[in-house]
Amino acid sequence: MKKLLISSLILTSIVAFAYTQVDVDNANYLANKNIITQQSTATGYRLDDTITRAELVWTALKLKWITLPENYQCKKYFSDVVSNDWICRAVELAADNGLISRENSQFNPNNSITRAEALSITIRAGIPADKIPADLSNYINPDFIFVPSFGSPNEKYPHIISLSRYNKMLSYVNNLKEKDSLADTKRVILVELWEWQFGVIRQWLYLGIIDERDFWETTYFMHTFRENTPITRAAAFKFMKNTYNKRALMSGEVNVQ
Repeated sequence: MKKLLISSLILTSIVAFAYTQVDVDNANYLANKNIITQQSTATGYRLDDTITRAELVWTALKLKWITLPENYQCKKYFSDVVSNDWICRAVELAADNGLISRENSQFNPNNSITRAEALSITIRAGIPADKIPADLSNYINPDFIFVPSFGSPNEKYPHIISLSRYNKMLSYVNNLKEKDSLADTKRVILVELWEWQFGVIRQWLYLGIIDERDFWETTYFMHTFRENTPITRAAAFKFMKNTYNKRALMSGEVNVQ
């Protein structure tokens, strides 16, 4: 019996993490590419820990093949990044290279970074902008269908899917099945609330950086990417490896794992 899944990018809940051998292999792969520091044991990678904003941008710079200069005078782009240590060099170089924005006065370098933020920065670092179509609104993925959540950004709790909204989504899905003959197709359905999410999730799927394993089941059998959840080092390394390999394929390299 085929199972129809409804996913949401905006639901959040507590996640229990436990790294696997695949996560260790991903970390070793990045270490061999000099993107992260090689560790003698799996525990040295701290794969179940979250990664800080400063650590993520430093790693993203390495993914972009940018090294930190030894002699660097902090320009004080952000009020909370003022010293001349590696954090200042990493954060300001990331801003200079378009990986992060300078619109905010603070960067919060020691805070955990969310899954969406980490993935966006990683893709900016690893994939040339001209390799990503500007408009993916008509992009069709064999495993995913894009369905609105019928919510409003002005709602107090827009991430909570009510039964009435759930029924509207099911009706939308049924209409799609009748119109496009999807009855016998096994697909995951993404439920999205804000317009920007339609763009970024299509982009990540188009590039093959994420897949159905990056979503969790939650209320009403829906699934969520948990984009606002702090990312673990294991997940960050997985996305970095996928991005590295995608860039290699785009450039014609054949030694991709």
